[in-house]
Amino acid sequence: MTRRFSLVTPVILLLLAASSRPTATGGRIEKTLALEPGGRFVLSSPAGSVSVTGSSTPGAHIVVTSDKGDVSSRYGFRFEEQKGIARVTVQRKLTGLLGWLRKSSMHFKVMVPTDTELEIRTRGGALDFKAVKGDILGNTSGGPITIAQAGGRVDARTSRGSVLVSFAQGNSRGGRIETAEGSIQVAVDPAANLSIEATTNAGAITNSIPLAALTEKSRKQLLGRLGKGGEMLTIHTSGGSILIEPI
Repeated sequence: MTRRFSLVTPVILLLLAASSRPTATGGRIEKTLALEPGGRFVLSSPAGSVSVTGSSTPGAHIVVTSDKGDVSSRYGFRFEEQKGIARVTVQRKLTGLLGWLRKSSMHFKVMVPTDTELEIRTRGGALDFKAVKGDILGNTSGGPITIAQAGGRVDARTSRGSVLVSFAQGNSRGGRIETAEGSIQVAVDPAANLSIEATTNAGAITNSIPLAALTEKSRKQLLGRLGKGGEMLTIHTSGGSILIEPI
Protein backbone atom coordinates (compact mmCIF):
# COMPACT_ATOMS: atom_id res chain seq x y z
CA MET A 1 0.00 0.00 0.00
CA THR A 2 2.80 2.45 0.88
CA ARG A 3 4.67 1.56 -2.31
CA ARG A 4 1.58 2.19 -4.47
CA PHE A 5 1.10 5.61 -2.85
CA SER A 6 4.74 6.55 -3.51
CA LEU A 7 4.31 5.75 -7.22
CA VAL A 8 1.04 7.62 -7.63
CA THR A 9 2.15 10.81 -5.85
CA PRO A 10 4.78 11.88 -8.47
CA VAL A 11 2.22 11.31 -11.23
CA ILE A 12 -0.28 13.60 -9.51
CA LEU A 13 2.38 16.29 -9.02
CA LEU A 14 3.30 16.13 -12.70
CA LEU A 15 -0.33 16.48 -13.74
CA LEU A 16 -0.79 19.51 -11.47
CA ALA A 17 2.33 21.16 -12.87
CA ALA A 18 1.20 20.56 -16.44
CA SER A 19 -2.22 22.10 -15.76
CA SER A 20 -0.61 25.40 -14.71
CA ARG A 21 1.32 25.77 -17.94
CA PRO A 22 -0.07 27.45 -21.07
CA THR A 23 -1.62 25.03 -23.54
CA ALA A 24 0.25 25.13 -26.86
CA THR A 25 -0.95 23.41 -30.03
CA GLY A 26 0.69 24.27 -33.34
CA GLY A 27 0.16 27.96 -33.98
CA ARG A 28 -2.00 28.45 -30.88
CA ILE A 29 -1.23 29.15 -27.21
CA GLU A 30 -3.99 29.32 -24.61
CA LYS A 31 -3.69 30.44 -20.98
CA THR A 32 -5.96 31.62 -18.17
CA LEU A 33 -4.60 33.87 -15.42
CA ALA A 34 -6.27 34.76 -12.12
CA LEU A 35 -7.75 38.27 -12.25
CA GLU A 36 -10.64 39.61 -10.23
CA PRO A 37 -12.82 42.62 -11.19
CA GLY A 38 -11.04 45.88 -10.40
CA GLY A 39 -7.64 44.44 -11.33
CA ARG A 40 -5.17 45.29 -14.05
CA PHE A 41 -4.17 43.45 -17.23
CA VAL A 42 -0.80 44.25 -18.83
CA LEU A 43 0.46 42.98 -22.18
CA SER A 44 3.76 43.92 -23.82
CA SER A 45 4.78 42.42 -27.16
CA PRO A 46 7.23 43.21 -29.98
CA ALA A 47 4.54 42.37 -32.54
CA GLY A 48 0.95 41.32 -32.99
CA SER A 49 -2.57 42.65 -33.02
CA VAL A 50 -4.57 42.62 -29.78
CA SER A 51 -8.30 42.39 -29.11
CA VAL A 52 -9.66 42.66 -25.56
CA THR A 53 -13.29 42.17 -24.53
CA GLY A 54 -14.83 42.81 -21.14
CA SER A 55 -16.72 39.91 -19.59
CA SER A 56 -18.87 39.20 -16.54
CA THR A 57 -16.62 36.28 -15.52
CA PRO A 58 -13.38 36.58 -13.48
CA GLY A 59 -9.98 35.67 -14.86
CA ALA A 60 -7.94 36.77 -17.87
CA HIS A 61 -8.26 34.29 -20.72
CA ILE A 62 -5.59 34.69 -23.40
CA VAL A 63 -5.46 32.97 -26.79
CA VAL A 64 -2.44 33.59 -29.04
CA THR A 65 -2.57 32.52 -32.68
CA SER A 66 -0.12 32.79 -35.56
CA ASP A 67 -0.33 32.37 -39.31
CA LYS A 68 2.98 30.50 -39.49
CA GLY A 69 3.05 27.34 -37.41
CA ASP A 70 4.45 27.16 -33.90
CA VAL A 71 4.48 30.71 -32.51
CA SER A 72 6.52 29.58 -29.48
CA SER A 73 9.48 28.82 -31.76
CA ARG A 74 9.79 32.52 -32.63
CA TYR A 75 8.64 34.19 -29.40
CA GLY A 76 9.10 33.60 -25.72
CA PHE A 77 6.03 34.08 -23.51
CA ARG A 78 5.96 34.86 -19.81
CA PHE A 79 2.60 34.66 -18.01
CA GLU A 80 2.53 36.16 -14.52
CA GLU A 81 -0.07 36.40 -11.78
CA GLN A 82 0.24 38.89 -8.95
CA LYS A 83 -2.32 40.27 -6.55
CA GLY A 84 -4.64 42.38 -8.68
CA ILE A 85 -2.43 42.09 -11.79
CA ALA A 86 -2.26 39.64 -14.70
CA ARG A 87 0.73 40.20 -16.98
CA VAL A 88 1.84 38.81 -20.34
CA THR A 89 5.33 39.63 -21.62
CA VAL A 90 6.51 38.52 -25.05
CA GLN A 91 10.07 38.57 -26.37
CA ARG A 92 11.36 37.79 -29.82
CA LYS A 93 13.72 34.80 -29.86
CA LEU A 94 15.28 35.57 -33.23
CA THR A 95 16.80 38.93 -34.06
CA GLY A 96 18.51 40.50 -37.07
CA LEU A 97 17.98 39.22 -40.60
CA LEU A 98 16.90 35.73 -39.47
CA GLY A 99 14.21 37.20 -37.24
CA TRP A 100 12.96 39.43 -40.06
CA LEU A 101 12.80 36.51 -42.51
CA ARG A 102 10.79 34.42 -40.05
CA LYS A 103 8.43 37.14 -38.86
CA SER A 104 4.75 36.24 -38.87
CA SER A 105 1.37 37.66 -38.10
CA MET A 106 0.44 37.09 -34.45
CA HIS A 107 -2.87 37.86 -32.75
CA PHE A 108 -3.85 38.05 -29.08
CA LYS A 109 -7.48 37.47 -28.18
CA VAL A 110 -8.09 38.38 -24.54
CA MET A 111 -11.14 38.26 -22.30
CA VAL A 112 -11.03 40.03 -18.92
CA PRO A 113 -13.57 41.16 -16.30
CA THR A 114 -15.42 44.26 -17.50
CA ASP A 115 -14.08 46.31 -14.57
CA THR A 116 -10.40 45.94 -15.54
CA GLU A 117 -7.66 48.48 -16.16
CA LEU A 118 -5.76 47.81 -19.41
CA GLU A 119 -2.18 48.52 -20.40
CA ILE A 120 -1.48 47.17 -23.87
CA ARG A 121 1.71 47.84 -25.85
CA THR A 122 2.69 46.30 -29.17
CA ARG A 123 5.30 47.40 -31.68
CA GLY A 124 3.10 46.56 -34.64
CA GLY A 125 -0.55 45.55 -34.96
CA ALA A 126 -4.13 46.68 -34.59
CA LEU A 127 -5.75 47.24 -31.19
CA ASP A 128 -9.42 46.49 -30.61
CA PHE A 129 -11.00 46.95 -27.15
CA LYS A 130 -14.66 46.74 -26.20
CA ALA A 131 -16.84 46.83 -23.08
CA VAL A 132 -14.01 47.65 -20.65
CA LYS A 133 -14.95 49.98 -17.77
CA GLY A 134 -11.45 50.54 -16.39
CA ASP A 135 -8.85 53.01 -17.65
CA ILE A 136 -7.28 52.07 -20.97
CA LEU A 137 -3.73 52.63 -22.17
CA GLY A 138 -3.19 51.34 -25.70
CA ASN A 139 -0.04 51.94 -27.72
CA THR A 140 0.94 50.46 -31.08
CA SER A 141 3.80 51.36 -33.39
CA GLY A 142 1.71 50.63 -36.46
CA GLY A 143 -1.97 49.79 -36.85
CA PRO A 144 -5.49 51.13 -36.31
CA ILE A 145 -7.06 51.43 -32.87
CA THR A 146 -10.74 50.78 -32.16
CA ILE A 147 -12.21 51.24 -28.67
CA ALA A 148 -15.92 50.76 -28.02
CA GLN A 149 -17.94 51.44 -24.84
CA ALA A 150 -14.92 52.81 -22.95
CA GLY A 151 -15.90 53.30 -19.32
CA GLY A 152 -12.73 55.02 -18.04
CA ARG A 153 -9.91 57.27 -19.14
CA VAL A 154 -8.54 56.49 -22.59
CA ASP A 155 -4.91 57.03 -23.59
CA ALA A 156 -4.48 55.64 -27.10
CA ARG A 157 -1.65 56.23 -29.53
CA THR A 158 -0.60 54.76 -32.86
CA SER A 159 2.31 55.77 -35.04
CA ARG A 160 0.38 54.85 -38.18
CA GLY A 161 -3.33 54.18 -38.51
CA SER A 162 -6.78 55.54 -37.83
CA VAL A 163 -8.30 55.75 -34.35
CA LEU A 164 -11.97 55.21 -33.47
CA VAL A 165 -13.03 55.70 -29.84
CA SER A 166 -16.53 55.56 -28.41
CA PHE A 167 -16.96 56.48 -24.74
CA ALA A 168 -19.66 54.89 -22.60
CA GLN A 169 -22.63 56.91 -21.42
CA GLY A 170 -21.72 59.24 -18.54
CA ASN A 171 -17.97 58.84 -19.01
CA SER A 172 -16.23 62.13 -18.09
CA ARG A 173 -12.73 60.72 -17.49
CA GLY A 174 -11.06 62.26 -20.57
CA GLY A 175 -7.71 61.10 -21.92
CA ARG A 176 -5.41 61.54 -24.90
CA ILE A 177 -6.06 60.11 -28.37
CA GLU A 178 -3.30 60.47 -30.93
CA THR A 179 -2.05 59.21 -34.28
CA ALA A 180 0.94 60.31 -36.29
CA GLU A 181 -0.69 59.33 -39.56
CA GLY A 182 -4.44 58.81 -39.89
CA SER A 183 -7.88 60.13 -39.07
CA ILE A 184 -9.55 60.15 -35.65
CA GLN A 185 -13.22 59.69 -34.81
CA VAL A 186 -14.39 60.19 -31.21
CA ALA A 187 -17.92 59.75 -29.84
CA VAL A 188 -18.78 61.11 -26.39
CA ASP A 189 -21.89 61.44 -24.26
CA PRO A 190 -23.31 64.97 -24.79
CA ALA A 191 -24.30 64.92 -21.09
CA ALA A 192 -20.69 64.35 -19.94
CA ASN A 193 -18.53 67.07 -18.39
CA LEU A 194 -15.27 67.45 -20.30
CA SER A 195 -12.77 69.97 -21.56
CA ILE A 196 -11.90 69.11 -25.16
CA GLU A 197 -8.93 70.14 -27.27
CA ALA A 198 -8.50 68.87 -30.83
CA THR A 199 -5.67 69.65 -33.24
CA THR A 200 -4.54 68.42 -36.65
CA ASN A 201 -1.48 69.35 -38.67
CA ALA A 202 -3.01 68.29 -41.99
CA GLY A 203 -6.76 67.91 -42.23
CA ALA A 204 -9.97 69.41 -40.90
CA ILE A 205 -11.91 69.18 -37.64
CA THR A 206 -15.64 68.47 -37.67
CA ASN A 207 -17.58 68.82 -34.40
CA SER A 208 -21.25 67.94 -33.84
CA ILE A 209 -21.53 68.07 -30.04
CA PRO A 210 -22.61 71.17 -28.06
CA LEU A 211 -19.46 72.87 -26.77
CA ALA A 212 -19.53 75.99 -24.59
CA ALA A 213 -16.73 78.58 -24.57
CA LEU A 214 -15.85 77.24 -28.01
CA THR A 215 -12.66 78.55 -29.54
CA GLU A 216 -11.91 77.66 -33.15
CA LYS A 217 -8.54 79.21 -33.87
CA SER A 218 -8.63 77.61 -37.31
CA ARG A 219 -10.04 74.57 -39.12
CA LYS A 220 -7.12 72.71 -37.59
CA GLN A 221 -7.62 73.61 -33.92
CA LEU A 222 -10.60 73.46 -31.55
CA LEU A 223 -10.91 74.13 -27.83
CA GLY A 224 -14.17 73.98 -25.90
CA ARG A 225 -16.09 72.85 -22.83
CA LEU A 226 -18.71 70.12 -22.78
CA GLY A 227 -21.24 70.54 -19.98
CA LYS A 228 -19.52 71.98 -16.91
CA GLY A 229 -16.07 71.11 -18.24
CA GLY A 230 -13.68 68.93 -16.28
CA GLU A 231 -11.06 66.36 -17.25
CA MET A 232 -9.21 67.16 -20.47
CA LEU A 233 -9.78 65.08 -23.58
CA THR A 234 -6.95 65.79 -26.02
CA ILE A 235 -7.24 64.66 -29.64
CA HIS A 236 -4.37 65.06 -32.08
CA THR A 237 -3.34 63.79 -35.50
CA SER A 238 -0.29 64.83 -37.44
CA GLY A 239 -1.88 63.84 -40.73
CA GLY A 240 -5.63 63.36 -41.00
CA SER A 241 -9.08 64.66 -40.16
CA ILE A 242 -10.88 64.66 -36.79
CA LEU A 243 -14.58 64.00 -36.20
CA ILE A 244 -16.17 64.59 -32.77
CA GLU A 245 -19.75 63.36 -32.45
CA PRO A 246 -22.33 62.22 -29.85
CA ILE A 247 -22.68 58.56 -28.92
